[in-house]
Parts: sequence; structure tokens; C-alpha cells
Amino acid sequence: MFVPILIATYCSTMCGLLVTAAVQRLNLWNRVVIGWLALLTAFVGGMVAYFARLDAEAVSRQSALLANALLLGVIVLFLGAGARRRIPLYETFIEGAKEGFHVAIGIVPYLVAILVAVALAANYYLW
Repeated sequence: MFVPILIATYCSTMCGLLVTAAVQRLNLWNRVVIGWLALLTAFVGGMVAYFARLDAEAVSRQSALLANALLLGVIVLFLGAGARRRIPLYETFIEGAKEGFHVAIGIVPYLVAILVAVALAANYYLW
């Protein structure tokens, strides 16, 4: 399931970029910007072409492997960047976890309100 999500995310990001550039009148015709967009488009297109020729089980297996490898790579990249800058990694992680816990507690009432509204709407339409 990772590859379709990645493709959908890429397409929505490109749409958002183009709309934002049009509204703010940003010049996207810069060689560097076009180069990066062409590289990303070629990468996503290559992934589509590669996964299109596989059967469903192989797509599932390789998609999961790619997702896990990318997730591990991002974690290692963050840890490496933090270590390079001599940031106390464990203490920073604990501080972020504490802040995340406080944010989670802060949004619980809003989540409950949304879930109640969705449940009421679903029950209304079922009648």
C-alpha cells in the first residue's frame, strides 16, 4: 500500500505547489527548480513503471520493504544529523515526547467532538 500512497502524495504536493506558485506569482521556471521537479517526476514515474509490471503479491512485498527501508533511513538520517551537530539525542527525544504528550492531551476534546459529530451524522443518514 505504500507505493499508491507515495504516488498520491506526490500528485497532491505537485498540485499544491503549482497552485501556490500561480497565486503568489512565483517563478518556477528556474533551472534548479525545474531540475528537481524533473528528477522527482522521473523517480515517481520510474516507480510506477517498475511496480506496474509486478504481480499483486510482489508489489505488496516490495512496497512494504521500500516503506520500511525509507522509514529506517529517515530515522538514521535524523540521528546522524543530531549526532553531527552534537545535540544530546536522548534528552532531546524525551523533551519532544513530553511536549507531544501535552499536545495529545490538549487536542483530545476536539477529537471527541469530531467523533461525536461524525457518529451523529452517520446515525442521521442511516434513518
